[in-house]
Amino acid sequence: MHEHVRKCHHRFLFIVGQLVRHGGGILQGNTLTDSPTTDNKQLLAILVSFYNMPKGSLRVKEKALEGLGLLFVAHPAALLEPAAVAAMQQALQASAPIPLKLKVLSNLLELLKSEEEGLKVKQEETSEALQQQAEVGERGTGEPGAGLVVPVQNGEGDSLNLSAGFIQVLVAA
Repeated sequence: MHEHVRKCHHRFLFIVGQLVRHGGGILQGNTLTDSPTTDNKQLLAILVSFYNMPKGSLRVKEKALEGLGLLFVAHPAALLEPAAVAAMQQALQASAPIPLKLKVLSNLLELLKSEEEGLKVKQEETSEALQQQAEVGERGTGEPGAGLVVPVQNGEGDSLNLSAGFIQVLVAA
């Protein structure tokens, strides 16, 4: 493979990863113009295909794993895709190059940091809602618990369960 083509692969994977992480709305398309959309499964397939390229360089595989990590942060449901699990497990095999293992561990760290930030925001929102409820209760106006949103099921709206399950699958392999 020519050096120019490899550089293009690196740039392409970097751009796809950044778009997935920070520009999800752009990739989902515009319903007003009916422009074509790219869904997460297609992006996952593209990234996995670059990772599985028969003559792909180590750097291309690293960039593909980086893109997968960014996809997982932006859309944790992608963790459930068998192709994603297989790619990450393959990168963690004893025979895999160390840079690939480090990239997978870095991806998991970023995923957990993202989950932590999300949980902190939810905790702040809940504590503010409880504080407002207490203030309303002291004044005697309104019903107790009127502004508080309580999950109906344990873990509802929480992607941490996906992350934890994914990590357990990887550790078990």
